[in-house]
This record gives sequence, C-alpha cells and structure tokens, in this order.
Amino acid sequence: MKDGEEMCQLKDSISEFGILYLLIVRPRLQGVYKIISGQRKKYRICFKKIGYTKFPVNIRVMTDEEWVQEVKISCSKT
Repeated sequence: MKDGEEMCQLKDSISEFGILYLLIVRPRLQGVYKIISGQRKKYRICFKKIGYTKFPVNIRVMTDEEWVQEVKISCSKT
C-alpha cells in the first residue's frame, strides 16, 4: 500500500471513529510533553490535516533510562 493511500485511510478512520489508541507521553520542562509511543510521523500529520490540536494521552513519569527502554520496546512492535 502506498503512503498516500494509507494516509487517506488513516485520516478517514480517525474522522469516522476518532483516535482509538492513546499516545503515551512523558512530562518535560515547562508543561511540555514528549511522545514516547504512537509517535509515527504520519499520525501527527493526519491529526493536523483533520484539525486535531488536542488528543487523549497516557502520561507516564519516568527516568531517561526508562524512556530509552520504552522507546526500544515500542520500536520493536512496529
């Protein structure tokens, strides 16, 4: 499947059903959050195209070492 087709399907799915999977984030400085999981660039692009500026997240407080481990696990699932 080409990226353009996949992007259209993802955009249509989010428009129809909403966001089904929460992003996982960790708090950073000054109220900013870093995405740990669900960080695929196409999702962020899709959210912007649909007009989402806010979406549900699961906030996890963790050390940098725990974050690295979580990213490795997340990447191995894709």
